[in-house]
Amino acid sequence: MKVRDAAGRRLTVDASLLATSLRADLPYSLTLPEFLCTRVAGATTVTVKDADDQRSVRC
Repeated sequence: MKVRDAAGRRLTVDASLLATSLRADLPYSLTLPEFLCTRVAGATTVTVKDADDQRSVRC
C-alpha cells in the first residue's frame, strides 16, 4: 500500500491501524483505501495492491 500527501510524499501508516482490519480471506483492496483515507492525517491518495488487484482512490 502507498499513502501519499498533496505534495506526493509517501506517508507512514501506523501498523496498529491495520492490526484489526485485515483478514487474509478478504480482498482488502476493496475497502482498505477508503479506510486509510479517513485514518491517515494528510492522506490525499491511497493505492492498495492485493495479489493481482490494485486500486487507487483520492481522499
